[in-house]
Amino acid sequence: MRYEATLADDDTSVGVARRFVADRLSEPPWDAVLDDALLVTSELVTNAHRYGRGLIELWLTLSAGEVRLEVLDRSPREPQRRDPNVDAEGGRGMVIVDAIASDWGVVHLGEAKSVWVLIPLGGR
Repeated sequence: MRYEATLADDDTSVGVARRFVADRLSEPPWDAVLDDALLVTSELVTNAHRYGRGLIELWLTLSAGEVRLEVLDRSPREPQRRDPNVDAEGGRGMVIVDAIASDWGVVHLGEAKSVWVLIPLGGR
C-alpha cells in the first residue's frame, strides 16, 4: 500500500506529517514501528522545511516486512550526517535516522530530491 500527502512548507508541516503517518500505522503489524516512523518523519520533514523550498511531498509505502518513508523537497542539497558536539542544539537528525533505519538514501530529481528511509518491522 502506498499513501501520499502534500505538505505546506511552513511550521505546521511536521505536525501534519506525523498525524498522517500515525493514522496509517496505528494498526498491527505497523504499530510496532510507529514510534520510530514518527521520529524519522519529524527529522526528514524538518530538514525539508528548513533547507528546501516550496511544497513538501511525503510518501509512505507499506510492504511485507518494512515501512518506506520518502520526503521530497525542492532542493538538490543532500542531508548531512554529522557528529555534533554534545552541547550543540541541532545536527543530530540524520544520526537519529541512521540509527533507526535499516537503510536510507537520496534520489536526485533535478532541482529536487527525495530522501528515503526503510524501517523494518522486526527492528534493525
